[in-house]
Amino acid sequence: MADKLQFEVGYAAGIITAKAEGVLGFMTAPELKKKLNAWIEPGVKGIVLDLREINHVDSAGIAAALQAIKTCEAAEVPFTIKNPPSSLRTVLTKSGLNAHLAEG
Repeated sequence: MADKLQFEVGYAAGIITAKAEGVLGFMTAPELKKKLNAWIEPGVKGIVLDLREINHVDSAGIAAALQAIKTCEAAEVPFTIKNPPSSLRTVLTKSGLNAHLAEG
């Protein structure tokens, strides 16, 4: 079975909330980048990526999340990750990027 990454996207008050489901890894990381680039547009005041339903993340997935932070910073769009898998939380914390983590 192929790895899949799907998003349920909501928009309210200029904030995009994207609930991801599936696998964030080598085969699906480009999908995150593609979606993120589409979400960054005038009027967007922030992006929240909820990873509660991610059942696997590998090093490519972690790299994609780190790149998402950099992409949003460059576009001056606040970016927050909710409910990250423990491996991603550890990397963000150790790299000093834990300001991009949200509780709940």
